[in-house]
Amino acid sequence: MLILLVILPYAASFGQNLLMDSDVIQKDRRVFFFDGFTGGSVVFKDGTRSSGDLNYNLLSQKIQFRQDDKVLDLSTPASEIDYVQIANLYFIPYQNEFLVAIERNNVALLYSRSVFLEGEKIGAYNTENTTGAQDNMNALDLEQGGSFGMVYLLPQTKIKITERFYLRKNNKTVIATKKNYLKLYPEIKPQIEEFLSQHKVNFNNEADLRGLSKYCDSLMFAK
Repeated sequence: MLILLVILPYAASFGQNLLMDSDVIQKDRRVFFFDGFTGGSVVFKDGTRSSGDLNYNLLSQKIQFRQDDKVLDLSTPASEIDYVQIANLYFIPYQNEFLVAIERNNVALLYSRSVFLEGEKIGAYNTENTTGAQDNMNALDLEQGGSFGMVYLLPQTKIKITERFYLRKNNKTVIATKKNYLKLYPEIKPQIEEFLSQHKVNFNNEADLRGLSKYCDSLMFAK
């Protein structure tokens, strides 16, 4: 099976809010988070930073940059990176990927979207790999007269999208669950339990988790 891509000219705008909707990505089938490589910075734990045109690959969940006529993964070890900022969004390293920061308070709410190609795993340059998993898409060749454009999956490429939310405090990242909210906000545990008894919270829903996180933070800031 070959991955089917179409490369369009660079577009200056990007729809960060729309990209939080799985239905939208199913329709426009984009490979990258932003419509074009966008000015950003990699901020290291030692306080230094490196700037350049960056993007977030939705297939590999990697931060990528342009070099010559290729798009390459950011290869710096995650243990050395504090966060990556692209435009006004923040990406936090976690294991072998980067998570999108939705809320950045005392307890951060993070988001991961995985776009899987159904069928065999496809390696770089459309070479087939029969292990059956997610497309790696590293070293993507975008040589088209020296121009870089937005990459889309064509309609006949079957994809599956999974989403997951995380909480992060003191450099520790855990899945966003009721148990972990109570654990990370011990000072307001009774209030959280009361809130959850009165509101139906879907822990796989961005709006619900935003509401819960904002409620928790409002109580913390009031202390």
